[in-house]
Amino acid sequence: MTIRPLRFLGDPILRTPCDPVVRFDDALARLIADLLETVQEPGRAGLAANQIGSSLAAFSYNVDGRVGYLINPEIAELSGTQSGPEACLSIPGVSAERGRGAYAVATGVNLRQEPVSVAGAGELARCLQHEQSPAIKRGASASCSPPLRVFWNSVPRAVVCRPPQVLQEAVRRRHH
Repeated sequence: MTIRPLRFLGDPILRTPCDPVVRFDDALARLIADLLETVQEPGRAGLAANQIGSSLAAFSYNVDGRVGYLINPEIAELSGTQSGPEACLSIPGVSAERGRGAYAVATGVNLRQEPVSVAGAGELARCLQHEQSPAIKRGASASCSPPLRVFWNSVPRAVVCRPPQVLQEAVRRRHH
C-alpha cells in the first residue's frame, strides 16, 4: 500500500469520465489498497480514483470511523435534504455551500466482484454522493458545487497542475 499524491485542479484526468472496471486483477487490488491508505490521511473523507491518477471508476471513504471502498459505484437511493459546506481535495483551500440528499445508498462491487451496498446519513451521505459523481459518468468537476464548478471549468485544460498553495492563491485572486 502507498499513500499516493493527489491530482489538482487543471490535471486532465480530473476532467475525464472514469472507465468502468472490467478487470479484477492484482493491479486493481493495489489501486484499492492505495485508495484506502490515501483516504486515511487526516482531513480526508472521500477519494475518487482519478484524484490519485487512475481512470477507473472506484472510490474510497473514511467518515466517522467507517472506512471502505466501492468499485463501479452508483447512487441507488437518496432521501431528504441537507445543505452545508463541501470541499474537494483536488481544489485545496476552497469550499462552498452545497445541497445534497440527507440519506444515501451507494452500490457497487468489491474486489471479489460481489455486490456491496453502503448506506449513510449526514456526512457519509454527502461523501457517497460527492465521490460517486466523478467515479462514474463525469469528470471531477461534476461533484463540485456550482461556484466551485464555475471556477473549475474556467481553468484551461492545458494548465499544468500546481501545488496547493499556488491553487489557493489563484482562487483568492479570482474572487477578489
